[in-house]
Amino acid sequence: MKIIYVLTKPFGILGAAASYMLPTIMAKRGHDIKVICYHPSNNSGDLIYNLDKKTEDNFSITYVTNKVNLAIILRKSISKYQPHIVHIFFHPRAFIFPLICKLTCWSPSRPKWVLDIRSPKIILNKRNIIKKFMDPIKQFCFDAVSTHAEYSACSQLRLVKKALYVVPPGVNLCNFKQNHFDQDKSEKQRPVRKFLYIGSLAKARKINILLNAIAYAKIRLKNNINFFVDIYGGGNDYSNLQKKVIELQLQDIVHFKGTLPQQELFSKMNCYDAGLAYVPEDNYEHAPCLKTMEYMASGLFVLGSNTHGNRIFITNEKNGLLAKNSCEEFGEMIVRTVTKGLPGKFINNSKEIICKYDWDNIVVENLIPMYESIIRGNANL
Repeated sequence: MKIIYVLTKPFGILGAAASYMLPTIMAKRGHDIKVICYHPSNNSGDLIYNLDKKTEDNFSITYVTNKVNLAIILRKSISKYQPHIVHIFFHPRAFIFPLICKLTCWSPSRPKWVLDIRSPKIILNKRNIIKKFMDPIKQFCFDAVSTHAEYSACSQLRLVKKALYVVPPGVNLCNFKQNHFDQDKSEKQRPVRKFLYIGSLAKARKINILLNAIAYAKIRLKNNINFFVDIYGGGNDYSNLQKKVIELQLQDIVHFKGTLPQQELFSKMNCYDAGLAYVPEDNYEHAPCLKTMEYMASGLFVLGSNTHGNRIFITNEKNGLLAKNSCEEFGEMIVRTVTKGLPGKFINNSKEIICKYDWDNIVVENLIPMYESIIRGNANL
């Protein structure tokens, strides 16, 4: 298959795993792949993934600087490249690209257009009536909608009228070093002292709630047992969170480690005992949690927010612990873990679950069948 992937962010950026893993794996499987994306120069600090040189023969990237430039390049690429599929990762104005190309670009192949939605709508303030009216209309420029979870597609489009395919999130299991507990199937309690959190530090993520829970745990433990939390990631709330750590007197526990290249981060993960899969409940309740999957793939214990997205992967007391996002309940979960430890079987149970979410499996079992169905014209509602 010939496929053009369109990204309105740089290729390999933090928080957009599907946008670089799906094209990369498709290229490794022999498909002809072209990526059109924004130039990484203004976002270099957030780049975490480097393209494998093995994919270069049938993989190309064209960088653009703005949406007008993107639309022009996409139009020319369709005429020259004759793709079977144009796969566009969601942007509120993504519908403009197929609309322009269909009106101005003649192509004998008539590519199929896929809109990929990988996040629920984040509502920070009231939205006007025109935007609400436009939400469901945008999809009619596409042939099908792909999403990691039905809720995300419904929240962005309000009412999905096009064929909807679920392509779950994944992890690249070969990138992870396994924790030394990963073969343990026993009830024996393992000590947990070293925690990490991976993810965005944007204001919408409400990391201050997690910091309050850590402060609660510190008070409850009365300095009798030491533990620490390393935080990897960046975002627009970083400076406020630093001040919050000082305000809560957590400087000896919480350490900000910044944003690291993906492979470097993965190599460090097995140095920890557990990952904190904290997720704010309002906007992200239903979104599958990538950090949870990465913790599981690394062979770490998982302590997470009791959201629908986390419950996809974690069953409380079977392969991890879940708690509400109050500082008391999440804090008590940390206290219990630090004082009593967790059974080794949790990690082994997680390992069995996460295997089916390897990116290679996702591509073979979900992505390629979706493309084949759309090309045949068999897309069903």
